Amino acid sequence: MKGNSFRDGLEGFTSTGSVALYVTDTSGKISSPGTDVTFFFPGITSVNLNGNPATTLDTGANWVTVHVPIGEHTVEFPATGVLN
Repeated sequence: MKGNSFRDGLEGFTSTGSVALYVTDTSGKISSPGTDVTFFFPGITSVNLNGNPATTLDTGANWVTVHVPIGEHTVEFPATGVLN
């Protein structure tokens, strides 16, 4: 999916620029023009980009905002709640 936002219940994202994002369970791929992205996911506490912790810009219950640099990256939600 490519765009600035998508929400499906408690899961989704918003961004300050258009990104392409594909996530299955707690990991996936993101293509970014260099933008801040807020990820919404049950129990999310942090985001990894390319296997490394991303700097958290803001956080709250079930959401985290990080800056995603220009390019294609792997994205992971390493400390989420239990999933089916």
